Amino acid sequence: MDKSCIAQFNYQKWHPLTDLPKVKGDSMPASPAASKNQSNNVKKAEVRSEHNENKDNLGCNTILSNISDNGKKLLYNTVLELKLSVRERNEVLGFSARAGNNAKHELITLGLVIESNCGKKKYLIPRSEVFEAFGLLCPYKNIEFLEHSFYMHIAGLTLKADSKIKSITLEYKIGTVGHTSDIVTQDENGTMVSYELTRSASNILQNCIKYSQTGFSKIVFLCKDTDLLKAVKSTVLKGGLPLELLSKIDFMLLSDLLKRKRSGGKK
Repeated sequence: MDKSCIAQFNYQKWHPLTDLPKVKGDSMPASPAASKNQSNNVKKAEVRSEHNENKDNLGCNTILSNISDNGKKLLYNTVLELKLSVRERNEVLGFSARAGNNAKHELITLGLVIESNCGKKKYLIPRSEVFEAFGLLCPYKNIEFLEHSFYMHIAGLTLKADSKIKSITLEYKIGTVGHTSDIVTQDENGTMVSYELTRSASNILQNCIKYSQTGFSKIVFLCKDTDLLKAVKSTVLKGGLPLELLSKIDFMLLSDLLKRKRSGGKK
């Protein structure tokens, strides 16, 4: 996975397949006869494709071979519905609390997922190899910081559901000195808001200062629990930051952001 690329959540309104242009079969040019070399290349490509498919199936079978049926169901659900909490997954899959707990601990013990607390909810974070085993691309921006990238991704998905937001960028570059913002949203008027996933209060002032003389209307620091939010807020308010910058800074529990419902009706 290319760690230098920026994950984008730019999107357009959905349209039905009937809106797509249709091409009549008899209007398509006839394919030229393949030469002997072209035929050989096609056969080699087919062999490589079959080899890669077998390799992918082998990886999937290896991971799933020693997992219970409930474990398989739970693992597959974690890669399809990343935003669900542990409790919500049990409800979707029809698991009792005991069955869900056993399946969860099975996957954790096998090292396929990690469990993370965010407010009062618990989340299961599948590792990158799990996505690969199911033939899916890992959506995390940086697999070396799995938990941070996971929350950055699902926060981006939550913000995307707001019809007022027209574009979302993960790891948005700020200036030319290597600074980035975790998540940046932009509305139809061009107003930009930055969201920073905050793990401690130790470097919070440096994170604030990097936004000096930038065009963001608001900088929101997202915290995983109330104690961290209080510590971060206290450090910032006592840090002697310029009033213009301080007026743009806000603080929010990450769990409150993840509770947001789709706004603005259907798009």
